[in-house]
Amino acid sequence: MGAVLSGLKTLCLAIKFLLQANKSLEELLKRASAAPGLPVPNPTPSYWLADPPYPELVDIRSPQLPAEADVVIIGSGITGAAVARSVLSVLSERRRKDATTTADTPHPDPNPELKIVVLEARTLCSGATGRNGGHIKPSPYEAFAQQRLAGRAPERAAELARFQVAHVRTLTELCAHEGWDALAECREVETVDLYLDEGDRDAAFAEVRELGRWAPELEMRMWDATEARERFKVNSHVKGAISYTAGALWPFRFVSCVWKDLLTKYEKRLSLETGTSVLSIGSRSGDGYVYEVTTNRGVVKCNHVVHATNSFATQFIPGLRGKMTGILGTMSAQRPGDKFPDFNGARSWSVIYGKAFDYASQRPTTADGGPGDIMLGGGFDRS
Repeated sequence: MGAVLSGLKTLCLAIKFLLQANKSLEELLKRASAAPGLPVPNPTPSYWLADPPYPELVDIRSPQLPAEADVVIIGSGITGAAVARSVLSVLSERRRKDATTTADTPHPDPNPELKIVVLEARTLCSGATGRNGGHIKPSPYEAFAQQRLAGRAPERAAELARFQVAHVRTLTELCAHEGWDALAECREVETVDLYLDEGDRDAAFAEVRELGRWAPELEMRMWDATEARERFKVNSHVKGAISYTAGALWPFRFVSCVWKDLLTKYEKRLSLETGTSVLSIGSRSGDGYVYEVTTNRGVVKCNHVVHATNSFATQFIPGLRGKMTGILGTMSAQRPGDKFPDFNGARSWSVIYGKAFDYASQRPTTADGGPGDIMLGGGFDRS
């Protein structure tokens, strides 16, 4: 009888747990399907936003909100900056070719005075980009394995891994070419993935070897426990490591450099409007414009709207609700002690455990010769 009662008690506890878990899941799905609202006006102060390279851009806006634009970009983070730079660069190149085109081969610019208005609810690049830790770290062997698991052919999986890795060189070369590398702390680093479990290590080593068959140019090195402890000065919890080239930068400063450059080159074509929250987007007709974007400062008529708003995208694209949502991540900046090694910003680390990881990177050496701050993040799986 006692065994029966014990079994019933266990069953009741199991049912209670499942019901609680189901309730939590329902609450999560309900929240993911709801409109995210607008960015809060008083967000937590960010380490990364405290020292803007161009203070005059932080609260930049026109005395009067432009009433018309060809393109409205919502959001001034890395996506908005990339879209604006790409559109303006393409049009500039087209105009340059137009200037050299003969009358026999006309190639007119259909939008010689195309205008872009960028709307930002708070200060410049103050959302996810401005609060990002700055890793430029694709993990090619992990990306390859994930694509293979999804059923893609090895050739295609390798091509996608190459595409991800190309971001490291693209961003570092862009910063070097434009002279932003020092200000944005954009650099290549040696990154190392430290494994705490032998089974996880062996599985990762197998992924590295398999990727090597299809993309041998993607150089990665595997280290056993003894080698990893010696090379990276880690303790006995580490069972092995994989190292390869990655990158790092200061995202807020990088994006600020992009906007500064664009405003210098395209002052008449580009308008940055901070403190301008989008309230609604509607359609219109009859005057050459198809959309009207209503903000807290007025209405902008336009023909194209770019949503560069990350987790806020579903506010004005309801069809995405339930398919994407925002998740709050946290990182911290730690000032290292005098005995901490100074890698001058040339190394980053990831500690891998099961399906989760923590990460760290070090900023370049400070102006007074001290070691750069350590940027720590991760822990999401344990939260």
